[in-house]
Parts: sequence; C-alpha cells; structure tokens
Amino acid sequence: MKTDFVGDIRQVLVDALSACAKTAGRKKIERMTAFELLVCYQNWQQRSIFPSPRKLIESDEFLLAKQNPSFAFYLSQLLDKMRNGDSMLPHLSKWVLTSHTPRQPTQPFNKRSHLDLLLNEWGIHHLHMSNEADPNDPRFVERGDSLLYAIFRQKEVYLIDILSHADFANDHLIRIVIKNWPDRGLVRKVEGATAQRGYGVEERKFLRSAAIDIPIVIGNDMFISWTGGLNAGGTSSINTLDALGIVKRIQVVEEKCKDRCFLMGLYAAAGQIAPLDPDLRLSLGARGFSVVDRQLGVTIYHL
Repeated sequence: MKTDFVGDIRQVLVDALSACAKTAGRKKIERMTAFELLVCYQNWQQRSIFPSPRKLIESDEFLLAKQNPSFAFYLSQLLDKMRNGDSMLPHLSKWVLTSHTPRQPTQPFNKRSHLDLLLNEWGIHHLHMSNEADPNDPRFVERGDSLLYAIFRQKEVYLIDILSHADFANDHLIRIVIKNWPDRGLVRKVEGATAQRGYGVEERKFLRSAAIDIPIVIGNDMFISWTGGLNAGGTSSINTLDALGIVKRIQVVEEKCKDRCFLMGLYAAAGQIAPLDPDLRLSLGARGFSVVDRQLGVTIYHL
C-alpha cells in the first residue's frame, strides 16, 4: 500500500483555494507547501461564520447603541438571524469569497483583500446591517458605514458595539471586550508584564498594516488576543499553530495506517473488511480532513 496523505491534502487545498482566487493568486497558491496552504485555508475559513443558533451576549455599549432609531429595524432583523442560526454571509465583507491575494513588494497587509487584520489580530468580525440586497452583488446586503462589531463563538455571539469603518483600529473595541467580559477567554492578560503607554488609532493602524500587533494597555495591565495576534504573513498566530497540528496529525495517521492491525480496526469501525491492498487517500469534506478508501468510496477515519 502506497500513501501520500500530505500530497493528497496539498492537491485538495490547491484546488479549493484556486477556485476562489484571481489568476495571480492561483499562481502563488500552486507554489505553496502543504503547511502554507493550510494556513491560507484556515485564514479563509475563519472569515466565514458557521451557521448555528447562538445566544446573544450584549455589552453595555451595544445596549446603548442599538437604541439609535436610524438602524433599529435592520439591526433587529440581523439579531434574529443570529439567534436562528441563519447564514451571516450576506452581511460580511465581499472579500470573504476571496481565498488568496499575492502580496506585491512593499504593499501593506491591509491592502491584501483576503486578510481581515482586525479579525486575525483580535477575533472580531464586522457585519453590515442592511437588509436590502446590494445591486452590484445580490449575494450581499447593501454596504453602509455603520457596522456591528462582534465576536462569534460556536454557541454565543458577543455583541461589542456599532461603529464605523474608521474604527477598525480603535482600541475602544478591545476595551469594551475587556470591561464587559474579562473572564470569557476573549482576551488574555499578560501576567507580570507592564507597559509604559498605549497606542493611538493611527499608530495602531500603521503597525497592523505591517502585520505587527500590539497589546492593549489599561493602567499597568497588558492584554493580548485569544488568537495570539498576527504572524508575519498577516494571518492569526492560532491559524499557524492549527496548521502545524494538522500536518503533524496527517503524518501520524499515515504512519499508523501502515500497521495492518490498526487498519483493520478502522475498517471494522466503518462496517467494512480491510482489503489486502487498500487504496487510501486524504480528503477534505464537511467534517474536515478524513481518510477515504477510493475503491470502496468509504470514509474510514476522521482526523
């Protein structure tokens, strides 16, 4: 039995990412290693919000902002969608459909459309609140300047505030999170660390565009994001760690599959009898990465 799980997943990711990238991006994608492809794929996937009914957890600042009558109706509709587990895609940035854009020399990271630097640094999504279809792309709602900033978890959504596009680098967002939910795992206090000063909006915007994340300073306390902040490529550090873990698991599973007893156990759990010379490949489906018998068309293991 010959297997090449890393090669399998590399081809799967090249196909998936290339399908949603422009020509220049596709050329770059084809030259990426399996690890680089995984980081890119993880970054792309986290920009979407998995449809699931969620409990709404509102900050004091959001409770005040939502009383504004100018967008009360649109906001009410959007919050209902969150409660019901409806798709958030229409309310997200149109760039959520772009898997990768290559970086030009000296180009700041905030000009690369596949990167959401606020999301990657602090795990905060921004949503457009209109319910009217965008005339240029009916898959999305009309774009406006008022945005709902929120952190999505599997079963909850933390509603931070309603601000404008100009507030992407405003540490007001993070301060709200720290003030309202200091113990929910949304930020991390750096124990024993002290800082001389904080940073203004323009300083933070400049540093973020260079993929340099900086902590929030409140008094003598320093806070960082649960995402681990930005890495050198503008994606989140947690994506890099996840990609490393996936590559490691792929290698471990491939090695285990060389053990006939282990393999027989996998087939038995799937209700099958292991062939003498199985044809295995690594696949990507709705449940993530899995080992598939190509001849039988059966999944025998989920990573």
